[in-house]
Amino acid sequence: MAILSTSKLYLHYGDIPILSNINLDINPRSRIGLVGENGTGKTSLVKILVGETDFQQGEILLQKNLSVGYVPQTAENVKSSSVKAHIMDVFKSILELENKIEESSKTLENSNNTTNQNTHLNLLHKYEMIGGYRYLIEFNKTVTGLNLTTEVLNNSFNSASGGEKTKANLAKALLQKPDLLILDEPTNYLDFESLRWLEDFINHYEGAVLVVSHDRHFLDQVSTSIWELENQSITTYTGNYTKYKKLKSEHILRQQKEYESQKAFIEKEQAFIEKYRAGQKARQAHGRETRLNRIQLLKAPNKTQTINLPDLQVKRTGRVILSTHQANIGFIEKNKETILLNVSDIELLRGTKTAFVGKNGIGKTTFLKTIIGEIPPLNGIIDFGHQISYGYVDQNLSYIPENVDVLTAFLEAKNIPINEARSYLARFLFTGEQVFQNVNSLSGGQLTRLQIARTMIQNPNFLILDEPTTHLDIQSREALETILQNYEGAVLFVSHDRLFINNIAEQLLIVENNQINLFKGTFNQWEEFFNNSTIKKENATKQNNKSKSKKINKYKFEQQENLIKDLEKKLKILEIKLNNATKTQNISELSEFGKQYTIIEKQLSDELEKWVNF
Repeated sequence: MAILSTSKLYLHYGDIPILSNINLDINPRSRIGLVGENGTGKTSLVKILVGETDFQQGEILLQKNLSVGYVPQTAENVKSSSVKAHIMDVFKSILELENKIEESSKTLENSNNTTNQNTHLNLLHKYEMIGGYRYLIEFNKTVTGLNLTTEVLNNSFNSASGGEKTKANLAKALLQKPDLLILDEPTNYLDFESLRWLEDFINHYEGAVLVVSHDRHFLDQVSTSIWELENQSITTYTGNYTKYKKLKSEHILRQQKEYESQKAFIEKEQAFIEKYRAGQKARQAHGRETRLNRIQLLKAPNKTQTINLPDLQVKRTGRVILSTHQANIGFIEKNKETILLNVSDIELLRGTKTAFVGKNGIGKTTFLKTIIGEIPPLNGIIDFGHQISYGYVDQNLSYIPENVDVLTAFLEAKNIPINEARSYLARFLFTGEQVFQNVNSLSGGQLTRLQIARTMIQNPNFLILDEPTTHLDIQSREALETILQNYEGAVLFVSHDRLFINNIAEQLLIVENNQINLFKGTFNQWEEFFNNSTIKKENATKQNNKSKSKKINKYKFEQQENLIKDLEKKLKILEIKLNNATKTQNISELSEFGKQYTIIEKQLSDELEKWVNF
């Protein structure tokens, strides 16, 4: 039985229809991926389901007492003092109960009568039932999985970055454990480790999950059905994203054949009608015309508009397009140098496609800005090769002039005749009056398309792209992939879209222990390499892995993991003891085991934090 259903749902903004006749069911343990082009109404549908947006027609039926957790794309400011306090608010009932237990313990010390004992016993039992002995462990595992560091957790929530706020909201929703978890673009600010952790969490989650995402690999890992929102309606496909693509292609092919077959039939009938309308077969022609008028006309399958470019003829460069020598990357603040990254001596060659991958916050953007000369290296040399003309797309899209129309912003990059400019912009889906739209009103996806257009019109032979896919829908990502695959110049890009990386990059710049090294292979090959010590020894960029300090670090890391496992075992034993003491109503044992549990739980929390920072 469905936990949430919609029936004949309609939504429009003024005269513009957004959703028409939406009939959906979400069942227990559903794993649904909601996909569609930007602007089709995915977020509007999600907001209707969680009660944040009204609709004009239809109804939504919810299972009684259904709990729903929702993480929107953008996070708003809250009253919580810190990021940690904001997340911990989900445990409000546990924290309040802890205070009651503490007060009850003091009461027992002063008056150990049967009434007070029973009150204390009931409080301890309730504490166990609502997860009081486990919540800190769950908290630490979740914030660790999402890479929310101690520094971030202690920061004011309202002064945190957009990505940090979104991850905090995600952590809070996951810890809430609702019957239905709805996530709108949850992967935007997650690095690879956090993405894998979230995929594993969703796959083991006991409730239902609806996720809006443009990350195809993520959808493949977590979805068992796909809802596609197109032309104001939802089409449901069984399977993950890859299966959906196959089924949709087959569906479009069938549609096209049916449309062409009907079109050919109609043309044949019309020819007969016209030929015999006034002749001996006029009666037969009239009958055919009557039948023809009753036919329900089929529509041709929609042709999705995507970014497209002709093959670019780029200026030939020297063999080496970028080289580094003993370089340190970082910044200077108050006359103090902070080194973020050490760069091995690297050469990127003509025509190569290179992805730069690593955890969030390690300095990837700083490295790209050092390459283009916005930030000087702290030490060493970073040089372009001969005849290099680079094009740079930054993740904040800050190079686009403000408060001008699209056409003016484009012409600022290269002054060409207006008709040529409009024709070029049309390739990036800016058509008709859209070229006169103010850039300040553009969405993130539109701004990204505009900046890519501004970059490509300059015909660079070396593209440097910082998170170019963040605001792009799936169709635009796939179109950009095609452009980059056919591009004859070199490409260096940062992205967290694993499929995008794997489809483009033939080699990777990898950050490990604040060191940038070159890995010659695809993303999939690197993942195998990363998880297989034998392959790692054979293929890794030469490093002094046998140094004494690294052996000590590895030994300490293993010690730390063993300590955590030992503490987790102790907690499980104490859980059994607490459960038995609850059944026998042995207050002294409950009190003693409860104290031991609290001490070990705190110790485990501290050790987990150390483990994260290794």
